[in-house]
Amino acid sequence: SSSSSSSSLWKEYFSAALSVTPRNHLIHKDFGRCYAQEEGDMRSARQFLSRTVQYYPLDVEATIALARMFLDTRQPRAALRRLDKLLSLKEVLPDEDMLRPDVPVAWQPRRAQGWEARVMAATCALQCMNRSTKYLPKAMERLETCLQAAPSPQLENMLAAARHALASE
Repeated sequence: SSSSSSSSLWKEYFSAALSVTPRNHLIHKDFGRCYAQEEGDMRSARQFLSRTVQYYPLDVEATIALARMFLDTRQPRAALRRLDKLLSLKEVLPDEDMLRPDVPVAWQPRRAQGWEARVMAATCALQCMNRSTKYLPKAMERLETCLQAAPSPQLENMLAAARHALASE
């Protein structure tokens, strides 16, 4: 069938590329994306995205995709670990850049990724709060930053839930 031949074509292409540059994070990311989108093979996709992040920790897109996969399989702590690692890197998008009103248009996609990573990390922390509230202070900090950048009732509700959980301890 044509879909199986196109499947084997992209696998051959990426395998050949990896044989030449085995640590190229972009090839690993594309390989992972194809496994997820073309075959629905999330296990292989997760392996390739994990290698992407291993070889290039600053890859925000790959980290967010990997975290989303962990969230989809009810593994919020695994997702949070990866997002925490990403957000701890000052090269990614520091809070002060998130809050600058004069961000150049070229930076807007990066700023949106930083916002998404912070919100996703806070979501993970809230999902983990039944086991541990230790992640909540950092989650609250991230939510406050996101609220300053782009106010949202959903984020305000998440922040209120985190505050309530900490106050109830």
